[in-house]
Amino acid sequence: MPDPRNRPASLLAGFWAKASGSFSDGRFPGRDYWSFYRAHYGILSFTLLFTFYSSLGQTFLLSLFQPSWIRAFDLTPGEIGRLYGIATVFGGFLLPWVGRKLDTIPTRTFSFWSTICLGSFAMLMAVAWSPWVFFIALLGLRFFGQGIAPNVSFTLAARSFAKDRGKAVGVTGLGFPLGEGFCHGFYHICHHPGTVFTACSN
Repeated sequence: MPDPRNRPASLLAGFWAKASGSFSDGRFPGRDYWSFYRAHYGILSFTLLFTFYSSLGQTFLLSLFQPSWIRAFDLTPGEIGRLYGIATVFGGFLLPWVGRKLDTIPTRTFSFWSTICLGSFAMLMAVAWSPWVFFIALLGLRFFGQGIAPNVSFTLAARSFAKDRGKAVGVTGLGFPLGEGFCHGFYHICHHPGTVFTACSN
């Protein structure tokens, strides 16, 4: 009869045996990420670029424009923060209700209208003429950029792959660091070209 005192150790050993077995050559795909991407470049390019496109509503990009908002709308940093927080929380409450539509609406249709809405709110932010218009644009950017766009890309990646789902989600997630690096670089080149070129020359 097994010693009850050894039961935790045997359970842990069984867990690691199953975990290591799930990554054996027979069950884990041996292709590297580049081969995997080339085999499915269409769907993976879409999900990666859609995650990249979500940068329009991400904090790392919007925070760069806070000084411009303060000057344009005569708001304090605290007031900007309150509006930003309200927009983020309200968008978070809307996400479960709108996000579930992805289970009933075709992905192509859902992603198309999500793209149109995110781009429209970005253009509205560019021409916002009052704090109220600014808040509406901010709400749309946070909801469609921070919430809906990643939801679409990760849902599509997970839904399209059964065996390589983890790889697909990993490739899709590359849109976040790529977007952050590109948007920060583009912003500084446009607003501080002299500083950027001086740093590069040094």
